[in-house]
Amino acid sequence: MTKPSLRPESGELVLEGELLILRVAELKEELLMSLESVDELLVNLVETADIDLSVMQLLCAARRAAVRMNKDLALVGQSSKVGESLRLAGFSGPGGCVRDCREKCLWSGTGGDGAAG
Repeated sequence: MTKPSLRPESGELVLEGELLILRVAELKEELLMSLESVDELLVNLVETADIDLSVMQLLCAARRAAVRMNKDLALVGQSSKVGESLRLAGFSGPGGCVRDCREKCLWSGTGGDGAAG
């Protein structure tokens, strides 16, 4: 799942397949291990076939954990299915939360067009 970056302080985590509640424990461990090893973690959802609310919440929690660790976690891409799921769950758009985040919500700027802000 993890694709290493050229810089040791930054890494990319490519999440593939269906990200559903059955994988939350596995994804949590992968996110925590990745955050411990880099200062900036880029989460790539381009190869993600589907995502459910439990994983969206996990990614929000991981973002807050990164901020508490003085690290950064950001989305660098998403599939159109992920964009649609985010929109339907109310996670996409310009607003988003700012709770416990340095600059903006993990989801601000995301939409159903396959691009992440």
